[in-house]
Amino acid sequence: EDLDLWRRLAKYSVNVGIINEPMYIYRKRENSLTTEKSAQKLIGQFNLAKKYKSDIMSKKYLREHYAEILWDLARQAFYIKANFSFIFKCLIQSQVYSPSLFRMLKSFRSVNKAIFKKCYQK
Repeated sequence: EDLDLWRRLAKYSVNVGIINEPMYIYRKRENSLTTEKSAQKLIGQFNLAKKYKSDIMSKKYLREHYAEILWDLARQAFYIKANFSFIFKCLIQSQVYSPSLFRMLKSFRSVNKAIFKKCYQK
């Protein structure tokens, strides 16, 4: 999709950059097919990230970003109760490419909040 296009443009030295402000407003509707996070979509995102893995391993900041993407995919898969082996694969690869204790602690805290909220919500 769009992400694949942007990665290909960046790979072939088309000048791209980050603009740290919103360029548009994206509206999501609760039951929309395009906003639903299904396990299949997460696996597709994982495969797309894997496709460009060899290009990003040469630079530390890109490895860190790749690791964050993998970690985020694992988090999203956990919340939609996706396949445990997929979650584990993303978590392990994230730590292999860019080990981060902070990333683990931050996720642990947010998962605990979610569990606490569900347990004590009445």
